[in-house]
Amino acid sequence: MQSQEEILLVTEYWKRHYAPEGYLDTLETASLMANEVHRRGHSVATFENLTEAANALGDKVIAPKLPAQSVEPVVQKTTWKAPERRGNVADVNDERTRFAEAVGDINSVVFTRIQDEARDEFNKICNSYQTYTPMGKADHSQTSERRLLLRGIKIVDKRRNAKGQEVVLYTAMLARANEMLREFEKEDSNRNQQRW
Repeated sequence: MQSQEEILLVTEYWKRHYAPEGYLDTLETASLMANEVHRRGHSVATFENLTEAANALGDKVIAPKLPAQSVEPVVQKTTWKAPERRGNVADVNDERTRFAEAVGDINSVVFTRIQDEARDEFNKICNSYQTYTPMGKADHSQTSERRLLLRGIKIVDKRRNAKGQEVVLYTAMLARANEMLREFEKEDSNRNQQRW
């Protein structure tokens, strides 16, 4: 007979690694799953039993996939695009050069737009980062520590903008945040391997 703790451990691990895409993690779903596992004559919760029960219950525990809809983005990403008109190589190179100069000019609209997009992505990473214990529970203290480390990243350009203000380079900060996330992942992986 499995203890409640063992059932919880198996179920949490199954939800994180083996549950079908779109699995609805609610109390009602948990009740349906438990009843289905017992109805099938299983006395213990295993990954196979849980997967079998989820597949049998279908739409009751798995959210249906919505058809993909094309949505026009409100703000388009700023990237260099080749000219649509057929021109010579000099036209293409001239346009590419102007774009590169605009990206390098801290007072240009293109530079500001790229930095704004990077800032939004950087803030999303800092605010949504979450780490878990090997048991599958949220590790709030480590999450808080690491979010502080991520928020502590600040990279500033040596130059000043037209208003005399410092220019924060969110593209560089985003790259550093992604490096730190990979380091965190390695650290967690090594810690989990040492425990097992």
